[in-house]
Amino acid sequence: KLRSQKDREVHVVAGSHWLEGEARNSYVFKEAASIRTIHCSVDSGQLRPRNKVDCKKALGINHTQKVIAFGTDNIIPRKGAHRLMEALKIVYKQNENIVLIRFGVKPAETQEDESIKIIDLGYLMSIDLQAAVYSAADVFVMPSLYEAFGQVALESMACGTPVVAFDTGGPRDFVKNGQTGFLAEWDNTEDLANKILMLLEDEKGARNMGRTARQLVEKEFTLEHQAEKYSALYKEIA
Repeated sequence: KLRSQKDREVHVVAGSHWLEGEARNSYVFKEAASIRTIHCSVDSGQLRPRNKVDCKKALGINHTQKVIAFGTDNIIPRKGAHRLMEALKIVYKQNENIVLIRFGVKPAETQEDESIKIIDLGYLMSIDLQAAVYSAADVFVMPSLYEAFGQVALESMACGTPVVAFDTGGPRDFVKNGQTGFLAEWDNTEDLANKILMLLEDEKGARNMGRTARQLVEKEFTLEHQAEKYSALYKEIA
């Protein structure tokens, strides 16, 4: 890797401030000309809030049921699917009227609790379906133990749904504690469950956080913002 950079002017772009810190601490990039963060973005025009009741109905969910959403394209342990199921067992003891919408790769069956209703949607092949799932959810949970950024959580925020994540990595850049969702203590399943319950039990607070989440996306995480920052970088290099 060091040889590949020999006699080259290398500029490093990270997708999150956590990843930028990792790059700055990396021996590989010790000679880099610059290291900065340019966040990933979402299509905020298509990923936007939809009517929650209508979205729940379209997915066969009663409007009175509380919906928790989770999605991942990989079942490796660091994605935390097992931690989510542990947390949901705690949540279920306090609120049995919950449904888990799960999309992407289905985790191992051994992690599941038969008392919790789970709707598996597999891969969401259209952006309209993605927006419907995010909008149907009362809370989106990202239980990753390590996460470079957390694109699906940001997509959920674009649809006006607050996020609960462990306090680690990329999600820190957009999950503003108590504003756009909650950051739970790292790898603390009980705290993760408590943060989920706080959003499920405080409907007004959850709606306000959802609106703030959408506003943050519009302010900092649109395709236009990302393009402008790359344009500025190219001009600076040139």
